[in-house]
Amino acid sequence: GPHSSPMRSSRPCLGGGRPLLGLEAARSAAARNGGECLSTEYRDSRAPLRWRCAQGHEWQSSLNNVRNRGTWCVQCMWEARRLGIQTAMEIATAHGGLCISDHYRNSSTRLQWLCAEGHKWEATLSSIKDKGSWCPTCVAEGSRLTIEIARDAAQARGGLCLSSQYESSRARLHWRCAKGHEWHASLHSIRNHQSWCPHCAGNARLSIDIARRVAKARGGSCLSTHYLNARGHLRWRCAEGHEWSASMTGVKSSGTWCPFCSGRKRETVIRGILEAIFAGHAFPTSRPDFLRTGPRSRLELDGYCAPLRLAFEYNGEQHYREGHYFHTRGDGSFSAQVKRDRRKLALCAVAGIRLLVVPYAVKDVWGFVRLGLLQWFPVSTVFGVSLAA
Repeated sequence: GPHSSPMRSSRPCLGGGRPLLGLEAARSAAARNGGECLSTEYRDSRAPLRWRCAQGHEWQSSLNNVRNRGTWCVQCMWEARRLGIQTAMEIATAHGGLCISDHYRNSSTRLQWLCAEGHKWEATLSSIKDKGSWCPTCVAEGSRLTIEIARDAAQARGGLCLSSQYESSRARLHWRCAKGHEWHASLHSIRNHQSWCPHCAGNARLSIDIARRVAKARGGSCLSTHYLNARGHLRWRCAEGHEWSASMTGVKSSGTWCPFCSGRKRETVIRGILEAIFAGHAFPTSRPDFLRTGPRSRLELDGYCAPLRLAFEYNGEQHYREGHYFHTRGDGSFSAQVKRDRRKLALCAVAGIRLLVVPYAVKDVWGFVRLGLLQWFPVSTVFGVSLAA
């Protein structure tokens, strides 16, 4: 017709007529995403093509979706979102709270959080994870406890608070008693636990000999030869040969001992909980094929039940804190630990395995395990009762 152009169909348009140009555009789009286009034929920009991502997942989608709408591997997207929620839950637990959102899109997603005091608020995962923020209501309430209150508490005991700044009730402040002894302790411990000068209380008499006696009583030994103070780290060895560093206060007063043996005990507790909930099913330590990372290497699960496609991991402090003694004993760096944890989560997700991660900071293990299981199992299974009953 008079309004049509004979040249229109010969334009290098991806919508049709130029299959080689279309395939080249598809391959370029895939390469930008770190993957490849597997198709060898091209019809138009809305026809489905075969794609493969860097993780080996394959799917079908149009060039228009990939090139113009920015979509890519759906499986990777869901795995990233699942890892985001898992990370949020672990960080919230370390703060003594919960992440109560059930979906995560990206770092800009505002999630719902619940602190130990029951306050709810919204914040991005990055603000909690990278900036170290937490409950704004608790921060506002905590700000009422000022350095003046700390000074009043010290004066009531005949001493002084030498600190000039106050961050939180659990931040360590500098104190001096009436006899001139100086030490660091939180305002929380001074006000709520009625503690005061550890030197006057007799803690200054703790020596390397006492450290050795304490270790011997636990079937181990203290390897250090010098003692600085109750907060200075000493080197210890348990009866199993594990070595670690901890303060005398932590070992003698808090009653802690070998963290490696303790981790195994916590694994046993979690295993017992799961085997009680899922009667007749076992959760042995396992290195399954789907966690293969090389010809002769596989990652380990603390507990895995193949029939239920359910596994658990107990994550000790070394999974969350850089500079932990665990990373000084030949087990790799903190970043390597984080990469192993993320890879384990990803491999389990690809294999369709439900992985329950229990962080060391969890106090109510039964409650945490049940809450985690409710993601995948009905209430009647997790609690042994039906809500309809």
